[in-house]
Amino acid sequence: MRILCLHGARSNSVVTKMQMDVLGLEQLGASLDFLDAPFEEAAVDFGQSMVEGRSWHHTYLRGVDSRESDKQLQESLQKVVEYVQEHGPYDGAFGFSQGAAIVTLLSFPHVLRALGCESPIWRFVVLACGVDYLVGTHSDIVDTVSMPSLHLLGQSDALLPESEALTLRYKQPCVLHHPFGHALPLELPEEVPRVYEAIHAFVLKPDFVLTLRNESTVQLDQSGSLLCDAVSTSVSCGAASPASAYDVADSKEEKCKKLLPPSIESKLVSLFLGTSAALRASNAFLPSLLPVVLAIVVFTMES
Repeated sequence: MRILCLHGARSNSVVTKMQMDVLGLEQLGASLDFLDAPFEEAAVDFGQSMVEGRSWHHTYLRGVDSRESDKQLQESLQKVVEYVQEHGPYDGAFGFSQGAAIVTLLSFPHVLRALGCESPIWRFVVLACGVDYLVGTHSDIVDTVSMPSLHLLGQSDALLPESEALTLRYKQPCVLHHPFGHALPLELPEEVPRVYEAIHAFVLKPDFVLTLRNESTVQLDQSGSLLCDAVSTSVSCGAASPASAYDVADSKEEKCKKLLPPSIESKLVSLFLGTSAALRASNAFLPSLLPVVLAIVVFTMES
């Protein structure tokens, strides 16, 4: 599995590598590739001595309708496409903040066609603390992206509304909230381990998660426990069902029975969450463990 990773504004791939260490996707056997944005811009948060800041679109141009703004965005999109054509193919893409907006734009078929690509350049995306304002500059975007998408949102992030708006660009986004800000901190796996495991479950089988979202609303609370709630949760997969779909007197347990019957799909969710934890604890045995996991999945689906 190969994943292309794009950093946020006024950052670079050094920071993105640290973020990906937090997510632990290499433990799943993923090969990560990192690309720096074309425009220099003073770094933030990490200090000038630590990283050289780069952006996909200069932050001072945010909200500015100008030829320079359009040119910068076009140049960044073209750079990513050319890189994929030279170094791809990729199974997935990861984007943080402004990088998540670039990944989203390049997930729209008509944007790719305008750049000379007739087919998708990845099949799933993982977006952390994404921002929507760059996507909003494309007035021709009226549809939603149908590929599997996982969104990591910080509950203390000042840009949370932007991240929430970006999830609406996808047909059925899988949304996970963590209690931190505009970051993927080192404490994430320890503080919210089931969210960490859910990320691994998605990356291992994004197409399955999309199928599951088509059939039921799967949700997790802040600690990562599976639950169903039509109104509000910390983590949700798929479009939220309207509250009117349920009797307001229904208990949470009754709602779960309606949304998650004892089926193959619900068994596999638990399987993938458990498998991810096993992978984290068994790095040394990863090559021999993966065939066993796949065999269990096949057996479960056939039973």
